[in-house]
Amino acid sequence: MKYLAHVENSLDSDIISIYEVLDELKKSPKEFEKKRYYSLWHLTPMTPKAGLHKRPHFAFLKGSAPSYSESQGGESIEHAITKYIIYKSKKINLKSTINGRQVENQITFSEIKVEHHFDNNDYIADLYGKIESNHGNLFNLKPNDWLVIEICVTHKVTKYKQAYYRLKNIAAIEIKLYDKIKFEDSRERLDKRITGWLNLFLYFKPLHNPNYKEIYKQENIEMEEPLDSSILTIHTVPINSSVELDDNKITCDVDINNSSPKFEEQLKQKSWWKRLLYILGIERH
Repeated sequence: MKYLAHVENSLDSDIISIYEVLDELKKSPKEFEKKRYYSLWHLTPMTPKAGLHKRPHFAFLKGSAPSYSESQGGESIEHAITKYIIYKSKKINLKSTINGRQVENQITFSEIKVEHHFDNNDYIADLYGKIESNHGNLFNLKPNDWLVIEICVTHKVTKYKQAYYRLKNIAAIEIKLYDKIKFEDSRERLDKRITGWLNLFLYFKPLHNPNYKEIYKQENIEMEEPLDSSILTIHTVPINSSVELDDNKITCDVDINNSSPKFEEQLKQKSWWKRLLYILGIERH
């Protein structure tokens, strides 16, 4: 169902919610009886509906030709407004943890396409933005590269759609709307809440990043502050391997009954950090 619409046949015209229309109908039914509204992205003519068995919504006029994406089910008012705010602001704030460090990244777009169709409507992206600048280099994407932004309110991107993005090597992410943000009969309040949420740096789910190998190419684990090798103590005692951590020491007990000369020689040749990973079974022989 559609809950938002343009008041005129123009993408630059004001947007109104179905609930605002119903309030106006109560005040002046004659004035709004035959008024037409237009869908957000394709300007398909619509009329307000307030049936007994369905939530109030905008319905397409008979004889109109809605686009494929419009005819494939509806979307919540929260989902529609989130798309619209990103489309208008042409930016998104993101954060992620890379090699143990939190990275914050504001991406601005020179162009954004809404409900962009891939491969003859096989898949439709919520937003498809052409990058203007990429502060923080979170994806290694450059100006004029494109990024898909999927918005999850109740339904996550399917594994098939994600597989499609990977197959076609399309950079794509998914953000989940904060579940406490709900429409409460005030579109203005909902706008403010979603705008405030989008001004934060948001975690996201990477659906596909063509440059992931460049970002994660370092084999060693990076830490904020390098650990002093003196804090690692290795005891070779006849018990099962275990590790104890406290504020000042990392103590590893290795079962020498099951060790071998080759194991011990390999252990000596490794750095203290790789020795620890080796003992824990994270790094193989």
